[in-house]
Amino acid sequence: MKYDAVVIGAGQAAAGIAVTFAKKGDKVALIEGDKLGGTCLNYGCRPTKTLRASALAVHNARTAGDYGIKIGHIEVDFKAIMARMHGIIGGMQHSFRDYMDTVSGLDIHHGYGHFVGKNGTGYQLQVNDTVIEAERVYINTGTRSVVPSIPGLNEVKYLTNIELLNLEELPQHLIVIGGGYIGLEFGQIFRRFGSDVTVIEPGNQLLAREDTDIATAITDILNKEAIDILTGHRVVQVAQNGHEFGIFPDDSGQSEAVSIISEKLVLRKTA
Repeated sequence: MKYDAVVIGAGQAAAGIAVTFAKKGDKVALIEGDKLGGTCLNYGCRPTKTLRASALAVHNARTAGDYGIKIGHIEVDFKAIMARMHGIIGGMQHSFRDYMDTVSGLDIHHGYGHFVGKNGTGYQLQVNDTVIEAERVYINTGTRSVVPSIPGLNEVKYLTNIELLNLEELPQHLIVIGGGYIGLEFGQIFRRFGSDVTVIEPGNQLLAREDTDIATAITDILNKEAIDILTGHRVVQVAQNGHEFGIFPDDSGQSEAVSIISEKLVLRKTA
């Protein structure tokens, strides 16, 4: 099958490229091995912002008394929160697919594409049992979580952003390895839902790319919400005993190393 252009990956940027070419009259193949919409729609921005909206509602209810508003006992229905998020994202996924199906000149191939050769100036790619060819190929394969090399980590059921967004029960204690903005966002969300949260950051401050005053202000906000933050600690080992995980940061010059026990371990997502 010959095309004017092939786009590998159906995330937001790649889909926009494919649609633009198709509307200009090109015959375009869009290859996607997972879900249309990429990280942002399925595993990143939109589901996390949906959860953040619920977390903000809980936080506003709990702190209403600070504004002279009396509210009774606040109860978090985690299953309902997750169902709301999945319902909203599911609707977006269907709308995205319905729109892509209306674009003339655009063929969607579900599967993982790989290069198999050249035919003159054309590149040949295989998707499942189909070989497609085009002179222009655009690669936009998105992001995935980076799993650090920590002894014992591969022996436990750690969570990345994908598993976190598919939890069915609220973890009693969530450990976030890395103090980047994505890890902190998840940490604050789950703290507001009711989990104990510990953030372990090997550097001297959270948000290493930010100015110190910004990092300090955010640290103060998180501390006020009872999120435990350990800066200057590197996780050197992870061990599991039944349903509990032992997280062992280094002692960073102190007399005794810190050990943390948790039911769930989460890793920050990096590009």
